[in-house]
Amino acid sequence: EYYDEPQENEDAYTDGWFRTGDLVRFDEEGFMYITGRKKNVIVLSTGENISPEDVENAFCKFDIIQDAMIYDEVVEGMQILTLEVYPRPMEKAKIPNADEYIMSELKKINASLPTFKRVSKIIIREEDFERTPAMKKVRKITK
Repeated sequence: EYYDEPQENEDAYTDGWFRTGDLVRFDEEGFMYITGRKKNVIVLSTGENISPEDVENAFCKFDIIQDAMIYDEVVEGMQILTLEVYPRPMEKAKIPNADEYIMSELKKINASLPTFKRVSKIIIREEDFERTPAMKKVRKITK
């Protein structure tokens, strides 16, 4: 319960279940998978909802990518999705023309995503993402 916050307690429970804010999916066997957080959802101008973690995981399947972050931003009056990736430094160092190779592979992954989940801009970072004390990425919030 929330200490000394009766309204917060009431709002946090539905039918006796604590609402964590996690987004989940169930597979055909009934297993539950956490796919993201409700507060992180990006709502596109088309009305589509995107869980950033879902899209980031698609790019992190490319083994050279250590971490990724997507966020929306407005460029020339249009909302776009931007992807930033941080490659594993030791792996990147082994590849000639690493940035070109990484960009090429990321574009292939991007093309395999549903149209509304595709990113319009890709940035390859030289430094890891800013982290909270719990080692979670500090997300870029746009409103």
